[in-house]
Amino acid sequence: MNHRKKIEFIRWLHLVLLFFLITVCIVALSEFVIGPVFQYIFFNDSYIFPSLERFFRLFFLILFISFLSGTVVWCYEKYRSRK
Repeated sequence: MNHRKKIEFIRWLHLVLLFFLITVCIVALSEFVIGPVFQYIFFNDSYIFPSLERFFRLFFLILFISFLSGTVVWCYEKYRSRK
């Protein structure tokens, strides 16, 4: 891999990881903090954590979203910078 392709790969990986971490934070907050609080406030019921199957579905959804959005932003930046 030449130097230019290596830099582009690192930029793409950086964007994918950035979107992955952002999406993980949003989903974790909604599933483990905001969801239980709203369920307790509105229904006065205890919260049951998601099953392992739902956890894996969320994980693959987050992985797909981060790859897709990271790639789209990388392509957009590459297009705008005319590289």
